[in-house]
Amino acid sequence: MSTPLSLEQQLYFDMCAADYRHRTITTVRRLRGVLDLAAFTASVTEVVNRHDALRTRVDRRGEPVQHLGEPIEEFPVRVVTGFSAEELDKAIAEAWRLVSAEIAVAADGPLRVELVQLAEDDHLLAMAEHDIAADSWSSALVLSEILAAYRHRVAGGPALEPVPGTFAGHIAEQAAAGEHLTEEQLSFWRTAFTGSSVDVVDPARRRDEGVLTRLDSMLDTGTTSAVRAFAAKSKATPFALTLAAAAAAVAGEWGQSALRLTTALLGRDGRGSRELAGVFHRLADIRVDVLAGQPLRELARAAMRSTMDSTRQAAAPYSYTRLLAELAGEEHTGAAAQLHRIRTGEGGRALNVAFEFFLPGEGNVPSTVDASLSVEPVDLSAFSTQVRYNAYDVIFIVGFATEVYLGVFYNDEVVPAATAARLVERMSTVLRTCTPDNPNLTVADVPDP
Repeated sequence: MSTPLSLEQQLYFDMCAADYRHRTITTVRRLRGVLDLAAFTASVTEVVNRHDALRTRVDRRGEPVQHLGEPIEEFPVRVVTGFSAEELDKAIAEAWRLVSAEIAVAADGPLRVELVQLAEDDHLLAMAEHDIAADSWSSALVLSEILAAYRHRVAGGPALEPVPGTFAGHIAEQAAAGEHLTEEQLSFWRTAFTGSSVDVVDPARRRDEGVLTRLDSMLDTGTTSAVRAFAAKSKATPFALTLAAAAAAVAGEWGQSALRLTTALLGRDGRGSRELAGVFHRLADIRVDVLAGQPLRELARAAMRSTMDSTRQAAAPYSYTRLLAELAGEEHTGAAAQLHRIRTGEGGRALNVAFEFFLPGEGNVPSTVDASLSVEPVDLSAFSTQVRYNAYDVIFIVGFATEVYLGVFYNDEVVPAATAARLVERMSTVLRTCTPDNPNLTVADVPDP
């Protein structure tokens, strides 16, 4: 079955077409215990046959089109041998090589699943999904379904429930919504884009390489608990509070009060898409106005309101590049510059800043499959030190679990390493000062790093 790309997939091609084969969502888990390879392969096959997005082939000749394949008899799960538990670091490096290698979507489809064997009862599961067919929600969903299907086969666990829809159906719904944004959407985004760019970059600096380097930090468990409590007392979410902290960091570094931070909205509307693999997230710009005398609790609430408003105005027929194109057609210079940057990697003076927030474990990935097989996370931070992303100069990454992970990917052709370090420290300082017994803390009260 041939079908056009979804709006989310079209955005992906606009932003990443130059090196699209290398865009993958990576998962590595350690499986300790006896693994029935035949049952595991059958489980992967079952999940691939449940989700048509996992059987897509994307043809880039001319206008990109995808072909959603028919169910398959058996998905190829390759086992890599030659390692032992004593060579765990080498095995993890091999797993990273497997998941980070390019995926030829047109020929092989968007999913790769391989096992690195350490012993008969010890394996590394290396799974990679191409961004053209999966978002981070989908990645956790696919892994949890594979493990659930395996548990059903080997331990008598419940069978997977039928999938309530298809990715092809999602694309058809988008097509039925029309091609132009509504006047309400355009009015909202005109305001969001007006006067809200960080206009600090020297146009002579190169930005076309698009290589971003990672710098990261952690907040301890006690600080994380305090941040959660501060957010609850402020009647805001942890997402909104950390978004506000990122905005305060940018404002403190460059003295800008009106900011746009691009972020991925989940885009799953509750009509069955939560159970579907595919690309559903939408990019949108969240406007945050940072005022020096503003209490941080109010800044967090304002960030939450802006997020909710942006989510409402990002319903179909919204797409990020469609929005930018329509605003550019109205001679909105900020939108025109953003669109040019996304499509070419060439920017003007505006600094492009993105924000990503994730909750580890989303999708209910289990820690055990049965009494004989456990599932353990694998730390890949030593390998993912750089990404290629020419649309943005700075990307804040926040992981919220028992401890808060704070990271920033930055283009060192534009943002010096010392500046990136200050951004992380500024954001860390904001969050460390967010304690429940300090509800009236203002932006101006946060010390400089």
